[in-house]
Amino acid sequence: MDQYAIYRPRLIIAHVLLLVALLLPGLALADPAEWQGLDAAQRQVLAPVAGQWDQLPEDSKTMLLHVAKRYDTLSPEQQDRVRDRIGRWATMSHEERERARENYKKFKAMTPEQRQQIIQQTSVVKQQQPAPAAGKKR
Repeated sequence: MDQYAIYRPRLIIAHVLLLVALLLPGLALADPAEWQGLDAAQRQVLAPVAGQWDQLPEDSKTMLLHVAKRYDTLSPEQQDRVRDRIGRWATMSHEERERARENYKKFKAMTPEQRQQIIQQTSVVKQQQPAPAAGKKR
């Protein structure tokens, strides 16, 4: 186990929260829909959480619906990140999601300088991690 292994879960959570912070600056709460009520494009983007959709809290559904709504306006690289992070979110336990929400709140409460410092530290740790094995997607 390398010296940065303990930071990986936090790094993933930080990236998810950063993506949410960047994509949803003026989040207005919407009525979360039932899975069958979503259109085909929304279901495609949100497919990783399809099996959990009806059990998700309303705030999670709202956040994910806003991400799905903006998905077509994102660059291909941003779309790849969104798909990856939604997939990661789908595999998180309830406790991990709660920690992610708490970390997001802490991140939002930071000054811009503190946020930039965290982003830079995260970037350094990420660069020091070994590349994923061939055939595996990060």
